[in-house]
Amino acid sequence: MTEPTTKRRHNVFARPLLLALGLLLTASNTNAAQDLASTRNMANHGNPDAQYTLGMSYANGDGIGRDPKLAAFWYLKAAQQGHAAAQFSLGILYFTGTTVPRDELQAFVWFRKAAERGYAKAQYFLGLCYDYGSGVARDGEKAIAWYRKAAAQGDADAQLNLGVHYAKGLDVPQDSKMAFNWYRKAAEQGDATAQFNLALSYAKGTGTAEDAEQSVVWFRRAAEQGYAPAQYNLGYHYSKGDGVPRDLSQAFAWYSRAAAQGLAAGQYSVGFCYAYGEGVEQDEKQAVSWYRSAAEQGLSEAQSDLGIAYATGRGVPQDHSQAYIWLSVAIANGSSLSQTDDTRDSLATKLNPDQLAQAQATAGQYFEMYRPPN
Repeated sequence: MTEPTTKRRHNVFARPLLLALGLLLTASNTNAAQDLASTRNMANHGNPDAQYTLGMSYANGDGIGRDPKLAAFWYLKAAQQGHAAAQFSLGILYFTGTTVPRDELQAFVWFRKAAERGYAKAQYFLGLCYDYGSGVARDGEKAIAWYRKAAAQGDADAQLNLGVHYAKGLDVPQDSKMAFNWYRKAAEQGDATAQFNLALSYAKGTGTAEDAEQSVVWFRRAAEQGYAPAQYNLGYHYSKGDGVPRDLSQAFAWYSRAAAQGLAAGQYSVGFCYAYGEGVEQDEKQAVSWYRSAAEQGLSEAQSDLGIAYATGRGVPQDHSQAYIWLSVAIANGSSLSQTDDTRDSLATKLNPDQLAQAQATAGQYFEMYRPPN
């Protein structure tokens, strides 16, 4: 099963930013029925709520032509008067570089202003800034403090990140029970990543008693939201009959959903199902196709099975050079499949010196191209 996940550094803002912008859109739709002329008049007379509403109208094109620059203009007017939602919105614009030059420092400044006024989502984003050194020097203690403030107001993203910090002992003492409790709070609000991490906690008995049935419950909730790692893990539980009656057709269905989203483990599992006719009619060509998709993402098990397919000619024309290449890449990437080393060494005896040298050179190139993700 896959390990617990959180937002990695390189995409840590992706989902929260979309969520934040979605919140702005929702708020705008709520006020869309207001008389625009009246709102503009109040905004021109310095009313910060009207300025913020007018900014949202321009940002989303509600009842008025969409104009991101005017949106930023009115957000700034409201933000300068201490309007927390406008301050947060301005922070988002600076962080994304939307209508204003991207500026992490300015984003931090506006997040902090809104956070200090008690705006929960800004508190979460301020925690992220401190956590990842965005616009400010990294400070884990302050990151945790701001996550706590947001989490206490029910912010699911902050609850999730607190859970991950406790699970890994990042900036706080490692505490699996605390991690479990924070995961659960976020999961009960519908956060798919938290639901997945909660499911893993139940599956492994981490921070709580091991409970396969509860694990399946939470994997399913995350999977039904389209969370690919949960879809894969739910498929795994169906394939093993762990916490749910064994059902290979359901396993294949969930593996397929994960595979369709590009999850390498899901692609490999779909290939395995096709190779052995588990939950689907056996089709060795389909197996090779899915093995290749996973292999090209750096999954060593898929690289090994793709090499075996070339060695045996199952689902693909037999090709000792390609077999040697893929098995070599699998070994370099840490394949744990027992037959990989022996088969690769046996194949070397079937290639002449020129073929072997070329296969080794290509294997080196493939290793650079098809490494596991960091």
